[in-house]
Amino acid sequence: SEGGTGSTTVELLDVETSSAVATSPMIDERIFAAFAKLRDGRVAVFGGVSSRHRTQRWADEAEVYDPDTGAWYPIASLPFPRAYFSAAILPDGRVLISGGLAPAGWSAADLNSSLIYDPVLNSYTSGPNMNFPRYGHTLMALPDGRVLVRGGVRYAGGGLFCYPPPEIYDPDTNTFERL
Repeated sequence: SEGGTGSTTVELLDVETSSAVATSPMIDERIFAAFAKLRDGRVAVFGGVSSRHRTQRWADEAEVYDPDTGAWYPIASLPFPRAYFSAAILPDGRVLISGGLAPAGWSAADLNSSLIYDPVLNSYTSGPNMNFPRYGHTLMALPDGRVLVRGGVRYAGGGLFCYPPPEIYDPDTNTFERL
């Protein structure tokens, strides 16, 4: 990256040879974004912090990598910028996006909100709120279709951080449940 902190570099891992092969670069230079492999084999990347044009800023842009063409294409932008969040594929092919940080003046606010991205409609809908705001967490799709939300941190004020307990997202009830 030229003067920024993000990167557009993308490499594909050849699992048979354990070697990385360069592919076409992403459209936007970014860090702290969320990625999700879609059911059709494409890979979507959402938000993060972009250093496009040598200026670091919160990103709401999203793009998708098509392995058939080896190219990146823009998709619908997030409703608002967010970084340090996570994404996971749901059984119906939509993508759960949760938590992270959003710009708040000269600072950032940790989020408990979620979004559902529909790759067929190329649009987002608001999802339910998690029980706890968090960023830097992981989402793990479980065999039964639910999604485990684990880890991350939450700003507790006064320079203190806490570690929220795990939660489960259930796509059938569209709710987060504290474990």
